[in-house]
Amino acid sequence: DGTRAYVTNCGDDTVSVIDTATNTVVATIDVGGAPLGVAFFPDGTRAFVTNSGDDTVSVIDGVTAALFQVSGGATTVTNLVTNATGATLTLEHSGLDVFNTGTVTANGDLFNIAGTLNVNSRAPLVRVGKGGTLIVQGAGSDLLEIASTGSVTLGGQLLNAVADPTISGSLLLVNAGGTLVNNSVAPVPALVSLFGGTHNLATNAGASMFDLTGTSTAGNPPLATDTPLDHDGPLLEAAGATVTTKKGVTLDTALLEATAPLFRLLGNGVNGATPTTFTSETDFLAVTMQSKMTSTTPLLTLDRSMLTVTLGDFLAISGGARLDITGGAAFLTLANGSTLTITNGLLIDAVGANTVVNITGLLASIGAGANTINVTNAFAPTANLGTANIPVRVEDAGSGSAITLNQNFFTNDGNDASLNVVGGGSLIRASGGAQVIIEGTN
Repeated sequence: DGTRAYVTNCGDDTVSVIDTATNTVVATIDVGGAPLGVAFFPDGTRAFVTNSGDDTVSVIDGVTAALFQVSGGATTVTNLVTNATGATLTLEHSGLDVFNTGTVTANGDLFNIAGTLNVNSRAPLVRVGKGGTLIVQGAGSDLLEIASTGSVTLGGQLLNAVADPTISGSLLLVNAGGTLVNNSVAPVPALVSLFGGTHNLATNAGASMFDLTGTSTAGNPPLATDTPLDHDGPLLEAAGATVTTKKGVTLDTALLEATAPLFRLLGNGVNGATPTTFTSETDFLAVTMQSKMTSTTPLLTLDRSMLTVTLGDFLAISGGARLDITGGAAFLTLANGSTLTITNGLLIDAVGANTVVNITGLLASIGAGANTINVTNAFAPTANLGTANIPVRVEDAGSGSAITLNQNFFTNDGNDASLNVVGGGSLIRASGGAQVIIEGTN
């Protein structure tokens, strides 16, 4: 519409957005190496940038201005955006764009939604660009908290960060009764994308990056009925980033359907030379209280990357919760020299009556390169299953606890892979009547 000009900056791999009425830069957008040209989608909703330095094309969604843009100076707020029960806020672009030398500090939730928030653009709700600083700090301070009466609809991502945000609470906290729906068009991006940098996220005690709570029906056993998050892409994708968190996901009395890996951790740069290094200080995935998670893909994809769980399990499932991985998909995949390390916990810890893990595919699908799974704990095995004699522990067998592991539980397709269970421990535990079934089909 002539109100914005887009100028490529070949030297620093960005595109400047200029307000043509004032001839001032209103946004700086990170793109690929040595950008040269810009072309626009006919309706003006997307810009395509050719990058001569790495032979790529960057797509800029929703080419209009954010509600709040901070390109310099420091801004401190309690909450950036709140809306009360019954109120509706509609955004045609991002909620916050912080970049250049701008700093935003929130001492409470950045976005606290008790009413309705609609973001019609494909742009992320929050973007932290090169040089930008975002700090969300304090007890109970989340990037986005949705109250029991709240409803959020996004047209794009929740967070896209190139710089190093520090968020002490959850990236997304949905209370029982609240909902977030992502209406992104295919290919659906990750709800959160992190590119390079060092990211300290959900670092408060007990915090999870994604904390999703619902409600259940009365009955014996009760069943979860709420779907607090409706999103067809990954929850988080990181490329060449260093990430530290307390926990990845908490699913409490809720339903979650996954059609993409919950986490995709990738290398970045030429041949993925810069790995993603991700550390979870407690259980990485916690599924509890009659929750039901279904997935048609692995829960985790590691590609030239490392995930370490320092004190807890990769998957802790309890309280009558259920996980079904369908369609022959594996539980997780590793490729190109990736490592999964659990220093004081189990790969799967299933606890309680009516708790079920059912994986129709492999426990682990291993691609090219020297990939490694290391598990350390002191849960002495009661059996060794499968052709690889995988150590497992079954407690309370009289109450129905069981682990069924198909012979073909693990494949490396002839590549260099290793599974190490040390400390006299087990890979999987079932107790209190829980059942773990790994069918191991290809």
